[in-house]
Amino acid sequence: MTTAEGRESDYKAGESISVPSEPVQVEAPGQVSVLIVPAGAGSGVTEIKMRRLETWSGPELGREINQRLNKVTGRVVEIQRALAQRSGREALRLIEELQANYPELSYLNFLKASAFVLMGERARARTAVEAGLVDFPEDVSGKALLRSLGSAR
Repeated sequence: MTTAEGRESDYKAGESISVPSEPVQVEAPGQVSVLIVPAGAGSGVTEIKMRRLETWSGPELGREINQRLNKVTGRVVEIQRALAQRSGREALRLIEELQANYPELSYLNFLKASAFVLMGERARARTAVEAGLVDFPEDVSGKALLRSLGSAR
C-alpha cells in the first residue's frame, strides 16, 4: 500500500487494515491496483477485495492475454516438434516447464501422456490421460488414447 506521501506498507492476504484518512493506492502482484479515497466517517467502506487482473477488461487485459497465449502456443509447438521427433524425454521436460508456469492448463496432461507413450511408460501415460479427462471428460482424442493404452495393470 502506498500513501499519497509515498510511504509504503506491506500487508498479507486477508489481513485487515483500517481505512486511512488520506488517499492510498493498494497494489498486489497480479491484481488490479485500487485507489482508496476516504469518503469520511460513516462512508460504509469496511473492506476492499482485490480483483485478479483477468477479471478486468480493456486494452491492458487484451495485451496480457495475447502475451500469455503466445508463450503457451510457442511452447506447445516446441512440445509437438519433440513428439514428432520421437523425443519423449525432451517433450516431457518442456511440458513440465509449461505446467510449472501454467498449472491450470490441465489439457497438457494429454501431451504428457504422449511423451510417456514414446518413453514406453504406459502406466504413467494412462495416469496422465486420466488426469486430463477429469477436466475434459468428453475429449474424443483423450478417450481414444485411454482405450489404446488398455486397462490398468
